[in-house]
Order: sequence, then C-alpha cells, then structure tokens
Amino acid sequence: MIFDRLLGRRRRNGTPRAIYDAMVAQARQPELYTDLGVPDTLEGRFEMVVLHTLLVLRRLRREEGPSSPLGEDLCAVMFSDFDHNLREIGVSDLSVGKKVRKLAEAFYGRGKALDDAFTAADTRAAMSALLARNLIVENAPVGNSFAHLADYIIATDRALDMMSMDELMAARLAFIQPSRRGGTLRPRSVAHEQDAAQGTANG
Repeated sequence: MIFDRLLGRRRRNGTPRAIYDAMVAQARQPELYTDLGVPDTLEGRFEMVVLHTLLVLRRLRREEGPSSPLGEDLCAVMFSDFDHNLREIGVSDLSVGKKVRKLAEAFYGRGKALDDAFTAADTRAAMSALLARNLIVENAPVGNSFAHLADYIIATDRALDMMSMDELMAARLAFIQPSRRGGTLRPRSVAHEQDAAQGTANG
C-alpha cells in the first residue's frame, strides 16, 4: 500500500508504529466512553484515535516545526491502519481509496479546528463546542457539553508538552488518566503499563 512506502527509515526501527500503538491504546481507555461521554461506536473510536494523534502531532510540531518528519511518518502509519481496518470490515478494494481520502480530509480538518480551539479566548468552551460538533451521541442529556472531555484534552496537551523527546521516541507517552471523578488528572505512561502487563504475563 502507498502509505507503507512513505515511511522510510523510521518504519524499519519501529518508532512510528510504537508511538501509534501507544496512542491507540490510550484512545481505547474505557473511561473515555464510560466517564467522559464519548460514544462507544466505530465513529467515536475513530474520533478518539484522531484526537490523540493530533495531540501528539502538536507536541512534535513544537519540537520539530510544522514539517515534522516523525509526524509525517505517524500519519502514514495511521492512514495505513485505517486502510487495513476498512478492508477487514469488508470494504471493497475499489472503495477503500475514496474512503481513506475522506478520512484524511476529516483528519486535517479536525487538526485545524483543534488548533483554533487551543488559541481561543475561552479554550474550554471552544473545545467543548468542537467536541459537540464531532461526537454524535444518541439520547444525550440536554446540555451535554463535553466539558470534562475538554478538560482531559487540555490537560493531556500540557502533559505531552512536558515530555522529553527521548520519552516520546521510546513511545512512553505522558497521557492523562481519563476520569471525571476525584478532580485530579494524573499523567500515565501507556508504554510503562504495557511493559508491566507483559512482565506479568511472562511471570
């Protein structure tokens, strides 16, 4: 597939894939769906993968500038994964390309909207409005503003900004534990948790 050919050397050392896998693991955290109001649907999970990818890309841009080579590789991994998933659910070869192009348009549109929300005078309100546009929740209570999810996104962006590039390159991403309970959001490392789980399985 074309996305696989775009990855270059970083593909061979596994860095983009390891970072992407950590982002997907975070996007699948059940509290995002049970506590923070994300619909547990294919669309909702797509939005969470896109969101976490965009947050990591923001961190990379602050380090490497707007044309981040690693960021480009991460996008290639993500779109390759979308391509694979579409084929897995039975989308025909003739339709996959068109669907991936639509997903790419949605991805870059959401990236622009996310950056705009972060620069708004009231970031929390702008982020909540953005989420309300992108996340369709059936039978949602009146006034559901996604404020807690907005808080999570803002806190995660700050936590990622505090990471070193060495940590990022090792896929030890300082994500935030998604929760609306307790009032304190704590950094978490997906890679550390995966290592611990692997050690338990091997023990």
